[in-house]
Amino acid sequence: MSFSAPWVLVLLAPLCWFGLKSFRVPRVLSLPFPARALAVRVRPSRRRRLLPLRRLLRLLALASLVFCLAGPRRGSEEALVSAEGIDIQLVLDTSSSMTRTDLAAGRSRLEVAREVIERFIRARGQDRIGLLTFARYPRLICPLTLDHAALTDFLKRVRPVSANAEENTTAIGVALAKAVLRLKDERQRSRVIVLLTDGEEMEHDIEPSEAAELARAHGVRVYAIAVATRAGKWAREMKQLGESTGGRGFVATDARALAEVYERIDRLERQEVFERRFTEWSDRYADWLPLTVLLMLAEFVFELLYLRRIP
Repeated sequence: MSFSAPWVLVLLAPLCWFGLKSFRVPRVLSLPFPARALAVRVRPSRRRRLLPLRRLLRLLALASLVFCLAGPRRGSEEALVSAEGIDIQLVLDTSSSMTRTDLAAGRSRLEVAREVIERFIRARGQDRIGLLTFARYPRLICPLTLDHAALTDFLKRVRPVSANAEENTTAIGVALAKAVLRLKDERQRSRVIVLLTDGEEMEHDIEPSEAAELARAHGVRVYAIAVATRAGKWAREMKQLGESTGGRGFVATDARALAEVYERIDRLERQEVFERRFTEWSDRYADWLPLTVLLMLAEFVFELLYLRRIP
């Protein structure tokens, strides 16, 4: 607790001094006469003995009043964290080649990617994140959202396409272009695409370089991740694709390298957080006011009943 006018509390000092001085009550009452030798000493009356109680009630009432005038208050300090998040569109390859188990023993590429991406999502509390998958055709699995628990549930349900399905091919350019279009209207926020694929472009409706140009035109950075046991020509092309948009390109050859790539992207796309602290005060003088009134009333009743003077 603090006080809005603490200097008023100095009035308590004289109150304490007068209180200590006034509580010294003699055990006997001296009645002076002109002749000192004829002074009569008698025991004090009941009214005289009760005088200190009246003074005590008055002093307590005045002390309570001083507390009220000092403006007691209680403050609760809060911190307002101001951090504008970014929009992140995750683009995940789901072609049948993502079923290979060359990144981690006993786990497919897609399983490893889902696990790493889930950790990435958990680390991005201030950001809106969406999920788009692709093979031949891009599919929006989850729009941009702050509900990361729901996004994670959608991610866990992602499955690769069948090896003999007509859709089993890789259309990086189409998927990237669609991801850019999902972000292009959010110009007031920083926008990022994290693209993960394990294969070369097989469909040429939209070339990856054309999609990269579209991303650059709309101010969208692309982080392109090539999953491959060895860095080939297409992997180098993916790195160039990311760098051409102001982002980065990476090659992940195993599960550990893939995790490090997402951790690096997480560090690269961190927004500065500003914290403002403020204190909200609530006046508490009302807690002391009833006590003050009660003590004054007690003194009045006490004087009326026990200290009444007869003319």
